[in-house]
Amino acid sequence: AACPPSPRDLDLEQPPTEDANLLPQLQQLENTLSGCAKEASKDQVFVRMGYMASELKRLASKVHKNEQRTSFLQTLCETLHSENKELRTKLEHDLEQRNQALEKLRVPPMRLQQSGAMVEKAPGREELEAKEKKVKILEHQRRELLEVNKQWDQHFRSMKQKYEQKVTDLHQELAEARRAVTELESEREQKQRDFDRKLLLAKSRIETEEAEKERLGMEVRDLQQRMRFLQEQLAPVTRQREYQEKEIQRLNKALEEALNVQASPPPIFAMEPAGKLPQQELLTQNELLKQQVKIFEEDFQRERSDRERMNEEKEELKQQLEKLQKQLVLSNNQVSSAECY
Repeated sequence: AACPPSPRDLDLEQPPTEDANLLPQLQQLENTLSGCAKEASKDQVFVRMGYMASELKRLASKVHKNEQRTSFLQTLCETLHSENKELRTKLEHDLEQRNQALEKLRVPPMRLQQSGAMVEKAPGREELEAKEKKVKILEHQRRELLEVNKQWDQHFRSMKQKYEQKVTDLHQELAEARRAVTELESEREQKQRDFDRKLLLAKSRIETEEAEKERLGMEVRDLQQRMRFLQEQLAPVTRQREYQEKEIQRLNKALEEALNVQASPPPIFAMEPAGKLPQQELLTQNELLKQQVKIFEEDFQRERSDRERMNEEKEELKQQLEKLQKQLVLSNNQVSSAECY
């Protein structure tokens, strides 16, 4: 009769369902790595890298379990192989003993007749047939055991090869996953260095713009202060100019009256000696008024030139102030854009 399969043989025939799920998990890890390579956000990259680290840890644990299971199966198969070898040796020894006993039982009839005592003690035909039948049964069992042993050996070799290939594939996939994680980590560090460099450049640019803004602000304040100073200086000059214009008008009027008096015909009483003194006094006053008018005209021209010069300086200061204000606005916009960046 054929021997029933061993429970250990049943364990070998059915691989664990946990190992059957490794390939979908590795595919999911590969998809995660691909998605992580396409991610632009740093937080999402860190989350995916943490997830990949846990997946790698879990895969490493499964690889370790598979290695332990493979080692156990190898030990089990070696034990079965040793047991089968011992059983084969024992069966061959028993078969040899049975054959020797059978040869002893198959003694020629002449020899049995010559030794009467041995014939009387020799076993009967039924006993010989029973032993031959038993030998055939043992031979059949031996062949069945050899066949089962051969099947177990083939199954062991195929399972061993299968698990060794699976462990090799898992090791390769684990190495590729670690290499991908290393590349992603290197890429993340490079991006972090680039980000830090850009941040330092932006910070330096902001500081430069702030310094330029401060300098322009100081220049604007200086120009405003200078403009106020010029306006303060221009106010009394304007008042003095108005006063001088009024004084010139008054003197012109007085000079015109004096000239009218000088050009008019002298009265009758002017022929007298006593009238010579007022006429001489009028001539003197006329000369004095002419000199004063000339002085006032020179002062007026000089003040007008000073006023024009101050107006020109004022216009130049206004233009410089507008230019600096534009530069200040531009610097503020650049600083705002740099801060937003």
